Amino acid sequence: MKHILVIGGAGFIGYNFIKWMSENHPEISLSIFDVMNYAGSYRSEEKMKLFFKTCIGKYFNKDINVMSDLTDSLLNANKIATNPVDTIVNFAAQTHVDNSLSDPKEFWKTNIQGAINVASVASDFGLRLHHVSTDEVYGSVKESDDVNENFNLNPSSPYSSSKASADLCLMSMAKCYNSKITISRCSNNYGPFQHPEKLIPKVLYCIENNIKIPVYGNGLQIRDWIHAEDHSSAIYTILEKGSIGEIYNISGDTLISNIDLIHLIIKEKHASLNLITHVQDRINHDVLYHVNDCKIRALGWKPIHNIKNEINTL
Repeated sequence: MKHILVIGGAGFIGYNFIKWMSENHPEISLSIFDVMNYAGSYRSEEKMKLFFKTCIGKYFNKDINVMSDLTDSLLNANKIATNPVDTIVNFAAQTHVDNSLSDPKEFWKTNIQGAINVASVASDFGLRLHHVSTDEVYGSVKESDDVNENFNLNPSSPYSSSKASADLCLMSMAKCYNSKITISRCSNNYGPFQHPEKLIPKVLYCIENNIKIPVYGNGLQIRDWIHAEDHSSAIYTILEKGSIGEIYNISGDTLISNIDLIHLIIKEKHASLNLITHVQDRINHDVLYHVNDCKIRALGWKPIHNIKNEINTL
């Protein structure tokens, strides 16, 4: 692995992956491809400093729904780099569940057809592809469930169903056409440069501005949190040691309810619990996500962060 094209690299997790790779594996060349929508454009001025320092090819305002954007970017990257692109990591996706509930069309388009486009181009160019999925494809699970990679898919929202659909399509390409594909299904991420539509930055914004913190329903929904750095190191582990045609769960090993997490943040920031306001619950809101990630642990990976011990860094 000598040159990775990071698709969706300006988004929260993509940015952190580029940062982690540049700091831990500078011998591997990086190029970036991003449509620069509202999520990619968030704090873009700061992100660009990293991209122009670390990325050989920089392909902004490019869309995975446009095949020529993908092929032209690959051809250009291969022309300007000493080592041609041999690997694609695809982070590009519409990810906010609330947005998918109000208007799912862009989720069907980008998360399914866009992912298929990336896989098709990777296959045509003979490249390794790692596709970033989510633990939400399993739906709401029971604490006693052994949610390994063979667990039934039971997505609950247009977002998670679009990601599950892409997973199935890409695995069929790996099986039928010998496309060099791996998939990871990761738990909730936290870390720098996350868009304020997400839970943790939204809570921090509300505290900083002394405005009400909206909590869906009773707030007892339980999530497993992982730092974006740990997610990045997990993806690198899969690229280096994983097997083609396989899916890997990734867990942060830190289960906590939304309301308990909000309480911890409020306590750390010396804010008032009176900021909490319970609002109508999200439609079909999943109660619990957790996964069994023994498969990637067997490759020698484990997380080094724990959100419960890092509230002061948020």
